[in-house]
Order: sequence, then structure tokens, then C-alpha cells
Amino acid sequence: MWSGRRLWGFTRASLAVGVALWSFGVAAKPTALREPARLMDALESTPALMVGAVTQVESLDHGGWIATIDIERMVRGKVESDGEAILPEIEVAWEEPVPVMDARLEVGRRMLLAIDSMSTASIWKQRVPDAERRLRLYQIAEKSAAYVERPSAAELLDLEHYLNLTSEAKRGEAGVNYLAALAARAQPVLAIAALAKLDTISSLSRYLEGVPANQLIDAVMRSGRNMNDARGTAEDDVSQATIALLGSRKPRPVRSAIEARIHAEGPGAPAILYAALGAITGEIPDDVAMELLASASVEHRLAAARFAKGERGREQIRYLLRWDPDPGVRAASVKRLLQLEEGDGLADAIRSLEDPATEVRLAAMKSIAGLDPEAIRELEYVVDSGSTEGARNAVVTLSMMGEEARQLLFKISEQHPDESGRALAGIAVGKGFGHHD
Repeated sequence: MWSGRRLWGFTRASLAVGVALWSFGVAAKPTALREPARLMDALESTPALMVGAVTQVESLDHGGWIATIDIERMVRGKVESDGEAILPEIEVAWEEPVPVMDARLEVGRRMLLAIDSMSTASIWKQRVPDAERRLRLYQIAEKSAAYVERPSAAELLDLEHYLNLTSEAKRGEAGVNYLAALAARAQPVLAIAALAKLDTISSLSRYLEGVPANQLIDAVMRSGRNMNDARGTAEDDVSQATIALLGSRKPRPVRSAIEARIHAEGPGAPAILYAALGAITGEIPDDVAMELLASASVEHRLAAARFAKGERGREQIRYLLRWDPDPGVRAASVKRLLQLEEGDGLADAIRSLEDPATEVRLAAMKSIAGLDPEAIRELEYVVDSGSTEGARNAVVTLSMMGEEARQLLFKISEQHPDESGRALAGIAVGKGFGHHD
């Protein structure tokens, strides 16, 4: 039996899981429960939007919860009992998709809640057998995700101004102004929702002159960590969501505003500004890039490694790929080098399959796999004559590629002289755990 045998440093079972993940080109991560664009849609469209404080939380059977909300004020709509009187408090029900230690609503917390009439699903009859109480319940909209914790007066004001606009105005200058303001200063979940809504506006660039452009730059500047730090904060998420929006829509007014901000701040301008500029333009000017690539700052080298171009830039990126002490910079360098040189940068990228940092090896694998089928012969050579680390990662890279690579993996699984090499290739093409040569 092969079970438990170590193959090039891994057990067979761990290799099977690893190859599956690499093949899809993604890392295992939990599914996000709150989608920003849908949060803003819910705040706009649900029958009632209210601000209130949680005074009591009750756990129910079958994953259900009920919270009592002391209503501070209604932002939109109203809640009544039998259509007669506005209530001073209501009960809001929701369910958690998986067992949790703490409910999403906590006693004493002030909330902005989008609520709707209660579901008639039979599970709620089991959770709340009392029919009269069940009729008085409300539910949190958007699968219990349409809420904002501890809303500030400023963000509520911007949000209410936006919500009071007509549909046409929301897609025009006024809507862009309020959404950009939310992106700049609202708490992260609401800021990211505003950015997602901005991305739905078809003529966005024409409304970004002046104040909104600078507000989006302020949103970019919310990042408070090193750009290559794998563990960030919600503020960093706002920054990255803003850069993603700029990269997608490439608004000229924001580009001009970023260039002006960089010029005003001089050589010490924050690296995140260069990252935002690169996202819009796809590159950083040669002279600036060379200065950044030689910087003692990891963040500045990282920004330049992502967007440098030209012959001098390529040579400096090649140097960083081999010698930079920071794995984030090396990972960005291998991606950029293959973007700029494609097959001409393949030898350097393949060398990175043996990098000591997982982040760099992953970047190399994904980037090399993008050169399918050009890279297949080089990867075959690595499998046949490279180091153990390089050969293993070459096989995983081949597993991300197309039919020609798959045929090569079948060949390796049958003919490779090393037993563990045959086994790994076999896993990559889905041979069963009990397969024997």
C-alpha cells in the first residue's frame, strides 16, 4: 500500500490535497458571508432601515437566534403592530450558517439594520412555536448579512444623503460624491460596499473630477500595513478594494490626482500611491521605477516590482527575483518578469520553483503555468534532472496546465525512474491511491 509513504517530502494524502488546490490555482479559504455590493443593495431596497441598540439576545434550537432591538430611529420605512402604532422595540431573527461561539448581534451594541418581514419557512415554526410571536418577528435582510455595527453620525449622514437620491442621481455626480465619501471615511464594511456600488456606475470616470478623486486616494491611503504582509486589517481591505476599482475602471481624473499627490510629497510618497498609479496605468515610469526598485523600503520595491517596465526595469526585477531578502518582492518579481518577457524569462522563473518561500514558489508555478504550452519542455527537463524541490513543483505546475501537460504527467507516472516521482505525477492526473505500476 502507498498510504502514508513519503514522496519527495510529502505523504501521499497531503500531495493529493495539495495538487488539487494548486490545479485550481486557489488557496483554501472560507467563503465570504457578506458580499459588499449586495450589502449596499439591501440598504437601498429593503422595506425598513433602522438604527437601534441590542438589548437582549436569545439562542434558539436549530441554529436560530432572536435579538431585541431598542429602536433609536428609522432611517427608512416603519415597523408597526397590526398597522396601528410604531413600536419602540422589535425582535429580529436570524440564523447562523455554521455553529458559532458568539452571535453576530451582541447585547449593548448599536446597529444599523436592514430588516424585512419574517420568513415563512417551516424551520422557523420549529424554532419559534408561538405563532403570535412569530408573526411579530422581523428578519435581517440579505441572508442575515445586511447590517452595520456601531454606525457613526458622519457615515450615517453620507449614507442617508445617498439613499434619498433618485435612482438616476445615484448613478450620477451626486451619487458618486456620497459613495466616494463613504469609501474614504466609513467603516470598512460600508466603505467596501460603497466601492462595489461605484463599480456599477457606467460613466464613473466623468464624475470623479476634484473632490471624489481625492476621496478615492484617501481610501487607498487607509492601508496601515506592509503591502506584502499576508495578515492585514479591514482598513487594508478598503485600500486593496479601492486599488482594484482603479485598476478595473482606470479613471483618468484619479490618475492625475495621484500623480499630483506623489509630486507634492516627493521621493517619500507612500508606496501605496505608486501601487494605485500602477493599477491605473499598468506601469510606472522607468526613472521612478528604478529609484523605487533600489529603495531600502520593502513597500516601495514591491510596488515597483509589480509595475516596472523597460529594459533597465527588467534587469532590476531579475536581480530582485534572485537576491531580494523579502519573499513578497520576489513573488511580485517573478510575476512581472513573465508578464514582460514571457518565454525569455522562463529560466529565471523556473529557478524560483526552488525558492525557500512558499509564496514565491506559488507565484512561480502560477506564472509558469500561464505559458502553457511553451513551458512544458522546460518543466519536463526539471522533472528529469532538477532538484527534488524543483521536480516536485514542476509536476504541480504541469497539473495546472492543459492536455499536452496532462499527457506528459501520464508519461511521468508510468516511466519516471524515481518511484516517488511516478507516484506524484499519478496523483496529479487522478490515479487512485491504490494504483501500482
